[in-house]
Order: sequence, then structure tokens, then C-alpha cells
Amino acid sequence: MEQTRKRGFANHVLQGIILLLIILMAGAFTTEVNAAAKKKTLIVYYSRTNTTQQIAKKIQKLTNADMVRLKTKNAYPSDYDEMLETAQREQDENARPELADRISNWSQYDKIILGYPIWYGQAPKIISTFLESYDFSGKTIVPFCTSGGSGLGTSASSLHSLVSSDAAWKTGIRFTAGASAGDIQTWLKSEGIQPFTGASAHAI
Repeated sequence: MEQTRKRGFANHVLQGIILLLIILMAGAFTTEVNAAAKKKTLIVYYSRTNTTQQIAKKIQKLTNADMVRLKTKNAYPSDYDEMLETAQREQDENARPELADRISNWSQYDKIILGYPIWYGQAPKIISTFLESYDFSGKTIVPFCTSGGSGLGTSASSLHSLVSSDAAWKTGIRFTAGASAGDIQTWLKSEGIQPFTGASAHAI
């Protein structure tokens, strides 16, 4: 009789321990899910003639993501030929033009959609400055470029080498100025980025 009571007590204790472990595991899982749900997508782009900006704005309308336009602390010359000379010199010198601003709440973003024009076959050097100024560990970078004729070329691979090895770098794509919202939406879906509820490519 005494042994039966002891076994019953032991079973109750064991059941209590198991229940406690289940509760703790469920709480930890909920915390992880909530943390993942809070992660956000950020669109970061540089645009001088607003071509890249047009694409970035269409992406924002489709994703409802936050968006930041990169600016250099020292503006490029307004004269087109002088700007080209400056851009070429930066490429030749592998320059790092200073950013005008910092991005706040960087840690809340886990996916970065990165847009830039193609200058002399490469991204403007301000993009290199940006990539070297932030910690991309654990983040996914989805690049796109804009160009009337040149493709991504080696621009994406050159930029990829500037971020930490544990950042996920996607292949990327080139858009022309007239890229439709439908084409952009198709690309976003191929990269695992779903439009937010209510977004319609036909309305953009």
C-alpha cells in the first residue's frame, strides 16, 4: 500500500515536470515566432536621375516595406559631364564617398532590397560605402540595378564581397526605367517576397 502511494506521488511529480517543460517550450517557441514576425524588409537605393527611385517606389507599393534613399554627404556635380568624370574617378580610385545619414533601427530588418544604377559597368561607390557601414550578419540582400543597356555584370559579385560571409546574397536583376509593376511583382515572388495584403500590380 505504501509503495503504491509512493509510485502515485512519483507519477504526479513526473507529470508536473513534463507539464512544466511543455509550458516552457511553448513559451520559447512563441517568443521565437513573435521575434521573427517583427522582422521587416527595408528598401535601400541610390538614384541620381530618379530612374532607380521609380523602381524602388513600385517595390514599396507592392511590399509596404520601409524605404531609404542613400545620399552622399558631398553632392555630385549637377552638370552631367562633370558627374560622369567624378563617377569615373571614384571607380578608378575605388573611393568611398561619405554617406549623409545613418539608418536607424537597423537591427529590426532581416531583408534588404538594394537598388542602384549602373555606372561604367559597376554600382556607384556610395553603395560600397553603405555595405561596409552596416552589419549584414544573418540578413538577406536582394539587389536590383537600373540601366538602359548594361546588365548587372560584375556589379553584384563585387558588392557581395563587401558583406559578411553569413549574409545571404541573392542573384539580382536589371530593370529598365519602364519596368512594369507586374514584372517587378513576378521578380519579388521569385525571391520569396510576397506582396502585402491588398497590393495589386494592376493599380500601380
